[in-house]
Parts: sequence; structure tokens; C-alpha cells
Amino acid sequence: MLQVQNLRKSYGVTSVLEDVSFVLNDGEHAGLIGPNGSGKSTLIRCLVGEEIPDGGSIVLAPPSARIGYLPQSFAEHNERTLADIQADFFESERALQLAAEALADPDDPAAALAHYEQCLAHFEAEGGYGRGARVEAVFDGLELSEIDPEKPLRACKNTTSGVGGFRSSGAWRRVRASLRTVKRLRYAG
Repeated sequence: MLQVQNLRKSYGVTSVLEDVSFVLNDGEHAGLIGPNGSGKSTLIRCLVGEEIPDGGSIVLAPPSARIGYLPQSFAEHNERTLADIQADFFESERALQLAAEALADPDDPAAALAHYEQCLAHFEAEGGYGRGARVEAVFDGLELSEIDPEKPLRACKNTTSGVGGFRSSGAWRRVRASLRTVKRLRYAG
């Protein structure tokens, strides 16, 4: 559950958020619609902790719950592909594999074992081997499986003419809208 009460945020004398309150229960989804400059991005950045509100409260329950956030702009990632982004999810698994291989013939067995244990703890904290299935489920749920994973993100945005890089109409809008407010899957364990 996400509960926001009387959230306020100003930049100088300009009030962007004023007494914003809402509750989003487990399993519910929400979209933010409003004109440019109305505070949509500011609200999301406050919810994910990228900005500190001037007042009010944000409660996310249970404490282990997380909010996923995909910034509105992909300018810094325009040349990355969906495959690149998906590979980021598996970085800890790759690190664990390399640490395991280093155990085969280590110069310093104690250091190699300590490094392996550190990589294993990080991997398990991120969901372990079950994480791959959860990542695939999220990508499938957002219909990202319909997209060429090797196509750069800049080519996947819908254009004003309605001709976009996605084979599925509206997929880009669903990705952006869903990832802004959808709660991340909670990891068991």
C-alpha cells in the first residue's frame, strides 16, 4: 500500500505540489495525467526518494515494498537497447558466476571465498535465481516481449505521426506509464 498525505513541494516561491493526498492499495495501478509543469514528475521523484518533499508524509507498506521508477526522459540512454537494459538485471548473477570460477584456482583462497560470499549475498538480496522469472514476467506483462530487443530505445518511441518503433500500438506509452507507478515485485526470502 502507498499512502500519501498532504504532500507539499516548492521550488523557491513556486509551489508545485500542495496538499496532495491519496492511497494506492496493493494490486492497484494509477496513472498521472496533467499539463506540463503540473507536478507529475516531481510527485514521482518524491515517491521514489529522488526529491525530498517540503511537507507531508509518504508511507509504503510493508517496509520491504519498493516503487519502480523509469525517468520520463531516456536521453542519456538513447543508444541502449532493451536487451542492454534487461542484461542490467542479471549483473549480480554474472558477478556470482565469475566469483565461482575464480574459486577454481585462486591465488588467495580466503580472499576468493570472501569475494564469492559477498557476490552470493548480493545475488540473493536481489532475488536469486527466481529473479530471472520475475523480470521476464514484468517484461511480458508490459508487452516488451513484442519489441525487437536489439533496437535502440531512440527508435522505439512513438512519433507524433503515430508511427513508432514498437510493433504493438501504444506499447511505449504503457511502458512509461506502468514503470512510473507500478510497485516492484517483492522478493521472497
